[in-house]
Amino acid sequence: MIEKRQWLALVAALVLAAGILACNSTSSTSTPTTASATITPFVPITRSPVAGPTELPTTEPTDLPTEPPPASWLPSETVMLFSAGSWENPQLYALSAGGTATTLGININRWAAVSHSGRWLAQPSGPSPATGIIVTNLEDSTAYTIPATTGFDIYDMVFGPNETRLAFLELGAPEAGAIPWAIVIVNLADGSTARFEATMGVDHTYMPGIPIGWSNGGDELLLNTFPPYSEWSPLGIWAVSLPPGTPSASFSTLSRRELLPSGSYHSVPKLSPDNTHLLHLSRDPDYMPAGYEPMAFDTAVNQLWTVETVSGARTMLLEVTDGSALADDADWSPDGSEVIFAQGNYAGETFTSLTLKVRDATGAVRDIAPLPLPPDGYPHQIAWCSPNMAAYTNSARDGSKELYLINLGSGGTTLIESTTAISLLGCISP
Repeated sequence: MIEKRQWLALVAALVLAAGILACNSTSSTSTPTTASATITPFVPITRSPVAGPTELPTTEPTDLPTEPPPASWLPSETVMLFSAGSWENPQLYALSAGGTATTLGININRWAAVSHSGRWLAQPSGPSPATGIIVTNLEDSTAYTIPATTGFDIYDMVFGPNETRLAFLELGAPEAGAIPWAIVIVNLADGSTARFEATMGVDHTYMPGIPIGWSNGGDELLLNTFPPYSEWSPLGIWAVSLPPGTPSASFSTLSRRELLPSGSYHSVPKLSPDNTHLLHLSRDPDYMPAGYEPMAFDTAVNQLWTVETVSGARTMLLEVTDGSALADDADWSPDGSEVIFAQGNYAGETFTSLTLKVRDATGAVRDIAPLPLPPDGYPHQIAWCSPNMAAYTNSARDGSKELYLINLGSGGTTLIESTTAISLLGCISP
């Protein structure tokens, strides 16, 4: 996504050679050095929820209720957690299906992740390079810290399907043309860690990957590989064998297989609720949307696909060929039977119109509602968090963002927040 490209470009220290070689090439890797498994004892943190916006401006009439939030640590009606505020100090919010936003009084750092149940929150302990990962139990407000490896930056993290493990990427600075990195697995029961180290050489062997989910019953970790310290460019989705209890080892010793090759997908694929399929967007290279004139990055897409995470079988769900294009994000319904996406028309490098749509299990597509777009802005995130509610964010050229709640029955669109920084951290399953 555009913002992730920008984040990686800001820390650019080395421009890597062009011509990415296949990730299954062989080369030597650095000797693993196990990160400290010591853990800070659980330390209670006391934070009282504070009511969020009392007035929710509505762009269309909507029948969504606006009851006050319950006075508990994590409101029982919570369907999504998101962060909002300034770039320097975004806060954690719980959103109900009725449109009530409640701040939980927790500062959020970049790369934060929440578990599907809403029980766990994980995030770096501070600005990069952080000294560790803070893992917070949102049910009882206790927290502990997992030490990070000195000299490594912390990147995206993801919880396991049973919420017993957490995976994240550590990325080191370039050293004599090589870049060290490691995948770290945290056992949430006791805070112990296993570290799988590798080094990416000048031939691009063993590309680092951002964890995006677990598949095959939790035995495989899915990694979205990329070239570090350069413009963001996804270079393939790999499934790496990491059954529970796997001890620290060199990454080169792990069994892995490619699910999606470089160039076959845009943005970050999303795992289905049952962890069996990835949803991703792509583009026919021979198709050009009408009126599309990108200034820098070519981000237009016109196809929606799924890939089965065990067999690797791919299925095209949708292709537009009428001159329109798809927004570069989509999501599964809570039960995994339908898909939500946005389709619209370009003028230059931005959309001039955008409509939220749903594709059902039969392949039929229905329109939901027009999506708000600021002048010269672009769509950012789409999340389907409850049967009748979806969330959508956009970004303006000045960097400001908006978060909307969409009633999938009535098409009503409610503005929840407008501020400098907004990120949808994840839907919460009951």
